[in-house]
Amino acid sequence: SAGARRFPGLGGSSIRRLRGGEVPAGSAPGEREGGEKQDEDTEKTPAGEQDEPEYEEEEVDGDEEEDYDEEDYEETHTYADVEFINPTNSSKRVMVRGLVDTGGTDCDLRAALVRKLDLPVFDEEEEYETAAGTLKTKSYRALISCMGKEAEVLLCAVPDEAYEGDDPECEDDAIIGHDAIADLDLLIDCKNACLMQRPS
Repeated sequence: SAGARRFPGLGGSSIRRLRGGEVPAGSAPGEREGGEKQDEDTEKTPAGEQDEPEYEEEEVDGDEEEDYDEEDYEETHTYADVEFINPTNSSKRVMVRGLVDTGGTDCDLRAALVRKLDLPVFDEEEEYETAAGTLKTKSYRALISCMGKEAEVLLCAVPDEAYEGDDPECEDDAIIGHDAIADLDLLIDCKNACLMQRPS
């Protein structure tokens, strides 16, 4: 993944709900109330003249201009404080709050931070499968430290332009993939949206 976008919740949506056209309980086709049989030859509704069911539009509660609350977003996603370290020079390190993404294999890190750490290149054209198809991009080696655990990971640099504009493509400085979580031997607490130590 190349980052996580933040989408405001939907509000004020209009729905159409069926209000008619139901067969009364206890009655069968061709039968009047009280059990009297209907004369199919004389009372049959001509084709194309059946009663149309009524539809009523209702507004779902909620303001169309509802402000997006970042706290609500974080409550439904798992974040972790992770330190990225240059594996050949441990004095170069940076602490970030990263989004845990179990749908991604490796990690992503903001390109500006990759340059700051001066991370060594692992592969000039690493291939990744994405929703848009196969992506070839440069990958880097790094150490990550989280909750007292340390592991070596591969990561991609998220271009600086992905963070620009009023509606940026990416808003998270780092994405933590499932390989990194496994190598750190940490578990995901889905209920509390956090990482946790494996019980001994």
